Amino acid sequence: MAHREEKLRPLLKHNGPARRLRLAYVKAARDLARRGAKKTKLNLALQGGGALGAFTWGVLDRLSYERLIDVRAFSGASAGALNAAVFLSGLKNGGRGGARNALRRFWTEVANAASFANFLFPPMLLPGQLALIEDAFNASSRYGLSPMKINPLKDILARHVDLDALRAEDAPRLYIAATNVLTGRARIFTNDDLSVDALLASACIPNLHPTVMIDAAPYWDGGFSANPPIMPLMENDAERILLVRLMRSGTGKAPRTTNEIDDYIKNHLFTRPLDDELERVALLPRASRTPIDEIDASDADSSVSFTSQPTPRLVNDLFEKGAAAAEQYFAGLIRAHQEEHERQAGAAE
Repeated sequence: MAHREEKLRPLLKHNGPARRLRLAYVKAARDLARRGAKKTKLNLALQGGGALGAFTWGVLDRLSYERLIDVRAFSGASAGALNAAVFLSGLKNGGRGGARNALRRFWTEVANAASFANFLFPPMLLPGQLALIEDAFNASSRYGLSPMKINPLKDILARHVDLDALRAEDAPRLYIAATNVLTGRARIFTNDDLSVDALLASACIPNLHPTVMIDAAPYWDGGFSANPPIMPLMENDAERILLVRLMRSGTGKAPRTTNEIDDYIKNHLFTRPLDDELERVALLPRASRTPIDEIDASDADSSVSFTSQPTPRLVNDLFEKGAAAAEQYFAGLIRAHQEEHERQAGAAE
């Protein structure tokens, strides 16, 4: 009974109409599970987006409660790749609860590290001093020479990613994108050749992190070339693909200030690869196309940028919004299950 209460607590933490809707949802899901309703085979495509990856954490946390979802494969770039690797490591070692705990520990450590980093460049520095520090930081790291020549994310990933678990034969398939700097093309790492370095490469922002060398080739963030990969998921057995989108191309108004222009250029660099891949998917014969659903972070909050610092407050806020968006999506799937189950039952009679 305690285990059941632990599972339901996140769903029933609010009172009023929202709580009644959640109760109805949980009841419908349980009824379908008891009647042996067929699970939906789902592939997940997780877009990268810096701190916005905490939104995806909320989606995956909510997914972990779904008994009628059978996840077959994940694709990801940057923060999407890290979310997928940590989630599956926890899932393989501790089941659904293990997956939730693994992501929570990972994002808590990332947020705490970001908060600590703020103390390294305190706001009381004079603007001129801060500019000098930032220029030195950017000039050295732009060429793969981080001022500290290390990536603090490496130790965090080593603590939270179990490569042996990800390489197990029964593990869901992984397709992790990193960008080969020499060719400008994506390299897709799968379960068998995945490593901590491959994950670091997938999340390597060149003016923040040292360039990652793999097989004598330099790699940067996978968001430059496949954010996230979609085509591999089309070849993997599933009924639907769920794309967790963190950023969109374009803007509501033309950027005017230097910061707005800089943000626009960065956003365009990281969103164009997904737009291009979705256009290629649209050209596939309809019979060979897996339907793609979307959960879009901009529907929940358009004020946060992927360049935002992943502070504890921001990370927790994005988590809550991701979980709420996922709940709405999965409620729709449950309704579709109910309608299909009732249709089949009627046909049998």
